[in-house]
Amino acid sequence: LKEHYDFADSEMMILTEDQAKEKYPTKSVIHSGLRWLKEGMNSGDLLFVHYSGHGSQFTLPDNTVADCICPLDSLEGKWPDTVILDTEIHRELYDTVPSGARCIAIFDCCHSGTIANLDVKRALPVAPEFRPKPRFMTPPKSAGVKTSLPRPIGGIRRALVSGKLGDHLLWVFSGCQDDETSADAYEDGQFQGAFTWGLVKSLKFDSCATDYVGLLEQIRENIDIYPQTPALTTTKTDYLTYPYLGKDLAVVNRLLDSAVEVPTGRKKALLIGCNYRGKKFELRGCANDAKHRKSVLMQCFGYKESDILILSEDEPRDRWPYKQNILAGIAWLLDNATDRDMLVFHFSGHGSRITDSTGSDPSGFNDVICPLDCDRPWPESVISDFEIHEALYDRLPPGARLQC
Repeated sequence: LKEHYDFADSEMMILTEDQAKEKYPTKSVIHSGLRWLKEGMNSGDLLFVHYSGHGSQFTLPDNTVADCICPLDSLEGKWPDTVILDTEIHRELYDTVPSGARCIAIFDCCHSGTIANLDVKRALPVAPEFRPKPRFMTPPKSAGVKTSLPRPIGGIRRALVSGKLGDHLLWVFSGCQDDETSADAYEDGQFQGAFTWGLVKSLKFDSCATDYVGLLEQIRENIDIYPQTPALTTTKTDYLTYPYLGKDLAVVNRLLDSAVEVPTGRKKALLIGCNYRGKKFELRGCANDAKHRKSVLMQCFGYKESDILILSEDEPRDRWPYKQNILAGIAWLLDNATDRDMLVFHFSGHGSRITDSTGSDPSGFNDVICPLDCDRPWPESVISDFEIHEALYDRLPPGARLQC
């Protein structure tokens, strides 16, 4: 209120147990505060009241149920004498606001959805008319792929095929199984990927402290309304129970009954979100995915702004996620990487497949990710799984940790 809405200290009253005792939020003091709030108010005034605490409900003698807030002294006396009913709030505040004055009230408590009993209600966010869109791009005819459907292999069979990766500390999350598609979804009032939304929600729920397999299970629960099953691959079975990005090591060490060393090297993250704006295969949540991942990395895992490179159409044009920029970003991610570094690679956008011209894949296809400029001829404009291996996984120094 002070920093953004020009309220002065003299225009605010705080009632909490951090204040002097005469400012403790008892029922009588809250009522006095409401009287102070509306004292001398006129048309054009702006009033703001915020309550954080317990909320409850009370059955009145006529068997109607009233919502109420619970002052500090509400456990010491008889109800409803020590609580404040919704009808009291109306009488003390809403009913006395003069015409033309604005009153904003926030109740951060239980049973508060109808505490104001006003005529117009928006209880749940209303999503735009939007159906989740698969993040699978049909290969162009020039790619020579016989069918546009992902192949049914069962998910995590072939994610890490390089034999020399056995000693690498590498974890790869995928939004879905090989025979599924990942959804470009609408959650929490904005467009974002279903998988990334489930990932961020899981980390916040666990205070960003969990192991990799626990995180996978929580993500699956969070997005079970979507027809996709996230996958996780790594290079050793023990790595499944390592702490995600090194967080909460003490808990995980007890589970493993072994010592897991704390990474002490650098932190770097390459976060890519392709919305393909203005193209026929446009998505809407991928740039937001990159922003959400950045926020979690900085808030929970100690990454700095300078540790993170975002490639998306929300960035300046020289950081749009073209193929050349993505490969340059991977080179930046691995530049001077050493033992004990903690690296993150995230791609949100379309995925697809092309015919395997090398004969090394028994399915006859290569998985690809689709950069912003993938509307140019394939395969030159896409990035195949073998290119990702060569540019990223295969160049990871022993001892460095990479989560994709």
